[in-house]
Amino acid sequence: MSSLPRRARGWAVRRGRALGLAAALAAHPALAGDPPTLASGGPVSDPSDAAAAGLAGAPPNAAPASAPPTSAPAGTLHALGVQGGWSNVDAGAGLSYRVRLPGGTQFGLDARYASLREGYISGYAVESGAALAGSAVAMIPWARFGPVDLDVRLSAGARALDADETRSPDRSSTALTTDFGPVVNVHAAPWLTLRTGWLNVVNLQLAPATDLDALGQIVLAGVAVPVGDRLLAHADFETGGLFGYDGDGGKYLTRVSVGLRWVLGESGGRPWTTF
Repeated sequence: MSSLPRRARGWAVRRGRALGLAAALAAHPALAGDPPTLASGGPVSDPSDAAAAGLAGAPPNAAPASAPPTSAPAGTLHALGVQGGWSNVDAGAGLSYRVRLPGGTQFGLDARYASLREGYISGYAVESGAALAGSAVAMIPWARFGPVDLDVRLSAGARALDADETRSPDRSSTALTTDFGPVVNVHAAPWLTLRTGWLNVVNLQLAPATDLDALGQIVLAGVAVPVGDRLLAHADFETGGLFGYDGDGGKYLTRVSVGLRWVLGESGGRPWTTF
């Protein structure tokens, strides 16, 4: 009989502990039905707001830490260039100008003077002479894949040819020159940009008679390296087949060229990578 009071006291102790634990759990906000709150004190009304609660210590307009940085300059950039080239038909030098808009589109002007070893006037061969050419160029951004830029090149211009030695009854000619096609730039390293692509060439002789001067496809390959924050050195290789003057024109073109390009104005980073 003496054990009954002890059992009663044990049940009373256990009951008291259980009631205390239940009261502690009921007082916890997460178990009491209170909604979670942001750092500002407001409730989280949508599950997606829970992620915002984790950014409680960040400024209101702060970007996520995982957002990739952008290396493209925000302003308009200008550049001047000089280049020289040698091919199976001529050797020459030229000047260029480029302007790059904030969205990445580029416009430019090219001018080139060349001494000819081979040329054609209305299908007649030119053994020696000179040619002066000028063109307007546009590079339109098509797509970006990380360090890879895909652009579309469009070019239209004119060429004047003056022959020293030719069997043609005419000593000079003028032609409309155009090319278009995709160009890919790969920013392989902070000090290296690789270029490739192909161009469709369509040249039309306007005088002394209208005729197809050249029709063909040219494959491009090139490399660019920085000489300074605003100075770019580049080397390019072009080759491809041509057809013109009903088969009496040039059959192919292979050219190697080297040049320098200076980026003008004020901008951060290494703006040479954008040209």
